[in-house]
Amino acid sequence: MKRKWIFISIAAIVGVIGIIGIASAIKKDHLLSKAEVRNLIKEQYSGSITGIHLDQSEGKDTYKVGLEEKTGLYELEVDAITGNIKNLVQVKKSESEQTNEPAISEEKAKQLAVDKYSGNVRSLSAGEEQGEKIYHITIRTKQEEIKLVMSANSGEITSEDKRSIEKDTQQVKLTEVQAGKIALDEINGKIEDIELEEDNGHVFYEVEMDAKEQEAVIQIDAFTGEILSVVIENEDE
Repeated sequence: MKRKWIFISIAAIVGVIGIIGIASAIKKDHLLSKAEVRNLIKEQYSGSITGIHLDQSEGKDTYKVGLEEKTGLYELEVDAITGNIKNLVQVKKSESEQTNEPAISEEKAKQLAVDKYSGNVRSLSAGEEQGEKIYHITIRTKQEEIKLVMSANSGEITSEDKRSIEKDTQQVKLTEVQAGKIALDEINGKIEDIELEEDNGHVFYEVEMDAKEQEAVIQIDAFTGEILSVVIENEDE
């Protein structure tokens, strides 16, 4: 009788081991392959996959995936059975993120504007809109003056405002070169920008100058050449 119980116990143990083995085999068969995980990630993210490995520690089947995006390097945890993303952590910021510099430089932004509108960039200033870095750019063609907003991260133009300058140029008697000469006679410095402006029907040139450690803005009547105003500010103000 005792020997019979021993045989029964051994058979039971073998049966349990067999069940565990079968369950493990079934589980293994249901694990997603690395190729399947790679395709799942590519469907959801635009970055480059740097590596994939299966982590089976702590009784869990998880793929850990390295993903490189424009903003930096990320690690994703993907359920090896369902394909669900369980966690996403940024492990390293990109150089532009670390230095807080936009992906598109000012020079690149100017070039993009010139390529699109075939004109001359008159002014560019950096700003921020809804948490995103942007550039305010004024560009002039023969027929139009265009004020636009460009994303400093993608280079996409998010808004533009066009104004015809044909009437202004037909009416004015003073050229930009003449206005610049008048400004230089008034203040010894370097001309940074000249723009033809209109305010309540009054057309004038606005000349921005760099005078040593000061910045000057001079308004000159576009008909008579008369200096309408001079504003001087220290650069450190």
